[in-house]
Amino acid sequence: MKKEVLYDLTSVHSAIDSLGEYLNLSERQIGKYITDNKNTYNVAELQDYYLIDDDVFLESDISLVTLHVTTNNDECGAIKKYGLLNLQQTIMNDTPLGNYLKDQGVLFDIENKQVKYKDKLYSINKEHAGIKDSNKDFVPYKIYDDYQVNSFISYDNVLEYGVQNMPEFLHNLSDFLGSKDIGFNWWHQESKKCYVVKFKTALSNCANDTFYSGDDGALTSNDFEYLDGEELELLKRKWLVYQSLSIISNSIFSDITKEIFCQLNFDVTVPYSDIMKIYTASEYLEEYKIKR
Repeated sequence: MKKEVLYDLTSVHSAIDSLGEYLNLSERQIGKYITDNKNTYNVAELQDYYLIDDDVFLESDISLVTLHVTTNNDECGAIKKYGLLNLQQTIMNDTPLGNYLKDQGVLFDIENKQVKYKDKLYSINKEHAGIKDSNKDFVPYKIYDDYQVNSFISYDNVLEYGVQNMPEFLHNLSDFLGSKDIGFNWWHQESKKCYVVKFKTALSNCANDTFYSGDDGALTSNDFEYLDGEELELLKRKWLVYQSLSIISNSIFSDITKEIFCQLNFDVTVPYSDIMKIYTASEYLEEYKIKR
């Protein structure tokens, strides 16, 4: 049985540990390579530097560790019951967001592409989901084209991304239905709190877009279309190693935290057993030593 490597790029220290465990390199070896190759680091050069064969990249099972930001009024009770659900599942199930929408009189019919609010039916036709000419157009887009679980692989402070007080979807829905109350009432719930959920997931659960980051390690749509399974898996793993080198190099030479996002495939949920830790906002800031 292959060993499982929890590949965690959510901090510099965990990036060093993950890269070291994965490729059997010491922290000193990683630091030496980075400092010797400040502006020229890449995976192929790292392999030559320490004589690492491609086979080594495929010897372990990898689970990617990421951070998901959420707000709820049940102390993450629904997450502990269902895990992390995609948007479609969240608004249709017994979750804080799903129950809140019902309490506000918002009823979704995803199959028939409709939403009912104050006895009026609104079309959320999937055919228009990709058109986002105004803020209102984001509602069908979010429900049909962008409803997967999203998270942060690397980010300076996930509490400053803009979703720590209210799901972006509620802002879009308020505009779509012409009701500021939908967003306002959520924002001002006294029992609502923000949490950061740290979870692991298999690389195969990550959507292709995750690996399209615009740098030298990025994959392309042609890679996913034409490469066989093992070739593609090797490139994904080299992508992870490149991101590690980039994060570590940035921490040494520029003190800049790289922004890398993760999108799961549409049909993927995160079971509670794969959730590693749930932080309150203050616990997250303390754990990651972030000053506000």
